[in-house]
Amino acid sequence: AIERVRGGASDLIVAAEHDLDAPKPLTTDGARSIMERLWTHGDLAERRDELDLSLDGDYLELHGGRRGVGEVLVRQFGYAAAARYLDNSEEQVREAYQHIEAAERADMATEAFSQTDNRVNER
Repeated sequence: AIERVRGGASDLIVAAEHDLDAPKPLTTDGARSIMERLWTHGDLAERRDELDLSLDGDYLELHGGRRGVGEVLVRQFGYAAAARYLDNSEEQVREAYQHIEAAERADMATEAFSQTDNRVNER
């Protein structure tokens, strides 16, 4: 039944679709510990070369992963839902991911000009 509900979607996506509470925030140290284990043991460690992954120095950067999750949540569910799952205010999320809205506005403008150009060309 769980697999049927998931349909291959990630846990965060399924949780958001079913209005489940977000998991408790992970501390920076806890996340770094998990990243260190993934980097040095298991599938990721075995596939680093194949995946062309490298690590500069000893520091494990977590911001990129969180940023990627935030981007997926904003695009799938909007700013309010993403804010809830990222444990941030909607204002913070809008500011951090303003490039998404800017890109959407640019696409809308491009479409508007494209339609206008077609009408002008048809006359």
